[in-house]
Amino acid sequence: MQMETDGWSGYNPLKTEYPNLKQKLSEKGENFKMHHIQIRNFQNWIRGVHSYCNKEYMNKYQDEYFYRFNIT
Repeated sequence: MQMETDGWSGYNPLKTEYPNLKQKLSEKGENFKMHHIQIRNFQNWIRGVHSYCNKEYMNKYQDEYFYRFNIT
């Protein structure tokens, strides 16, 4: 299975473990449209549902969002 990521250099060490890893530049989101849509949806959900977000609980907010996303 082909896996695609953006061009972040932090993925380079993974290439030995995942030979099908293909990196390409994001081109300001054009190459990863669905990813950027999910980021915007998450940001809007945080702003709409939670009027205040504590950095301490950010992982829990993300867990809740993706739980809800995967249920539907």
